[in-house]
Amino acid sequence: MAFSCEKEKTSEWSDFVEGYIVGSFQCQDTLGTRHRGFCIITLGNDANQFYTFSIPNDLIPFPSGLIKPGYDENTGGPYFFPDSL
Repeated sequence: MAFSCEKEKTSEWSDFVEGYIVGSFQCQDTLGTRHRGFCIITLGNDANQFYTFSIPNDLIPFPSGLIKPGYDENTGGPYFFPDSL
């Protein structure tokens, strides 16, 4: 898992996590390539927030219109999915 848009900037904290995917966003690396990222809230008492860019596009069939381009300009973070999911 990478926690940066730059492939060479992977974190030493990279590891598998178990949790809920609660939002998505796009970021752009220095070459102008856009990368899809997802926000994950971990299960358990700590409920930490992680970001990953390693979920294949076809792994989870997200409902049409759920994945938006860019990021939430109001918060600078991901677009969070509606509670109704």
